[in-house]
Amino acid sequence: MESTSPAGVMPTARQNPFDPPEELRRRQGLGPIHRMTYVDGGQGWLVTGLAAARAILADPRFSVLPDHMRSPIAQPASVPVPPGFFLHMDPPEHDHYRRLLTVDFTVRRIKLLEPEIEAIVHDQLNAMELAGGPADLFKAFALPIPSQVIGEGSGCPTPTGRSSSGTPPRS
Repeated sequence: MESTSPAGVMPTARQNPFDPPEELRRRQGLGPIHRMTYVDGGQGWLVTGLAAARAILADPRFSVLPDHMRSPIAQPASVPVPPGFFLHMDPPEHDHYRRLLTVDFTVRRIKLLEPEIEAIVHDQLNAMELAGGPADLFKAFALPIPSQVIGEGSGCPTPTGRSSSGTPPRS
């Protein structure tokens, strides 16, 4: 069910920083998909329904390539995607990298890495505390931890210089 109202801009005004904007909630009540206008004047879609969002995310006709993405709100200049960052790849390239990494992240191997994962989390929390507040949780915690865990799990050196987990890399 698509909204038939004219395209609006992405609502961003909030009463509480932890709640979605009231206008977003209002649109959600009108249906799961709405036309919207990007800050550059281009037209796009606002998806507020879970079923519609899941269908779109699973549909191979939609892309995650950065060249195809647009932000509905003003963003700072984009940072180039580093080589091998497979979260910004479409199939079949994404599938190739995922298959290569899947064998390194079985339940058994992750269980073996648990002490190293705990140490990584502990180190990141300590670094955040030492840096003082406020902190950008994404930059200081959510981004470096998975990167370091992937490095440990695949036997690759980590950017922080942590020693390898002792879990031998897959051969």
